[in-house]
Amino acid sequence: ITNTNLGTGAQLGTNETTPITWTSTGDIGSNVKIEYQNIAIDEDEEWHTLLEQGANLGQFNWTPSQNPGDLPTGPYYRIRISSVADSSIDDKSGIFGLYTKDYGVTVITHGWQPGIGSG
Repeated sequence: ITNTNLGTGAQLGTNETTPITWTSTGDIGSNVKIEYQNIAIDEDEEWHTLLEQGANLGQFNWTPSQNPGDLPTGPYYRIRISSVADSSIDDKSGIFGLYTKDYGVTVITHGWQPGIGSG
């Protein structure tokens, strides 16, 4: 896995697209499987599928969702990419965090101020 955004200590934002990139050497087959794991929650090496089978092109764009019931935010995620032809051929990312991005809100009142009547 070559994407430094998935390295140890990195922080990804929910609803933001992050490319997962990798390079392959040798004959690993033409398709890969991409999975994630939340180390704080998942027990016994449980992995969740992001891409069951996709072309081994070296990139997959992932947009972690923050819809209710989707991925909980937290600091203990990692990605695994494996060969569909031989699942013993795999690579794992470093541990990274997944957080809701705070975009902030700017309120413009156009001269009106709360608590002051219009007269």
